[in-house]
Amino acid sequence: EELAMTEGARKKFDKAVQKAGRAPTEGERMDMEKDMDRIARLLATQETYKLAGEDAKDEEPQTPGFTSWVHTLSSPRTLHLVEKRVVRRMRDPKGPYEGEIADALPQQYKRLLPSLTA
Repeated sequence: EELAMTEGARKKFDKAVQKAGRAPTEGERMDMEKDMDRIARLLATQETYKLAGEDAKDEEPQTPGFTSWVHTLSSPRTLHLVEKRVVRRMRDPKGPYEGEIADALPQQYKRLLPSLTA
């Protein structure tokens, strides 16, 4: 499942674009969204592995791995936790993805990055 930009985030983005003086071209916007999506998918995979491991240890240690994965991936609670953790990690200014996220933005928006992720 894709982690789409929420309406509130889209409004913040559009407001920041107005301050920058011009909107990104369609190509720039597509590149930014593609890069953000790639990072979000990587983080979602990592968080899913973590949660599946935690569930396997905590709840049902005798459950076969595949069954544990199916249980974890079908849980709405897990999906919510994964999304919450991914957003937190992508917004972390001291995290390892700060540089990649900044690189995904056109040069003129780099000074606006804090307002885009606030």
